[in-house]
Amino acid sequence: MRRRGWIETGRRRLVVRDLAALTDESRRERAAQTLVGREGSPEEIASLIAWLLGPDGGWMTGQVLSPNGGVVPGR
Repeated sequence: MRRRGWIETGRRRLVVRDLAALTDESRRERAAQTLVGREGSPEEIASLIAWLLGPDGGWMTGQVLSPNGGVVPGR
């Protein structure tokens, strides 16, 4: 089962607001599903991509990365 973490973006806030109320409680519940206890940021994803494309990521091949904050199914 693939579980994705929540990335806090303006676009996601608009989509979620349109679908259902994004309450503080629902945000806390989602954050509790991750090992890091919070939502991710676009800057964190950009940093990972920059590392992969830079000289330090040159030895990385054929991997599936899941930058999801450690989402734990059923937690």
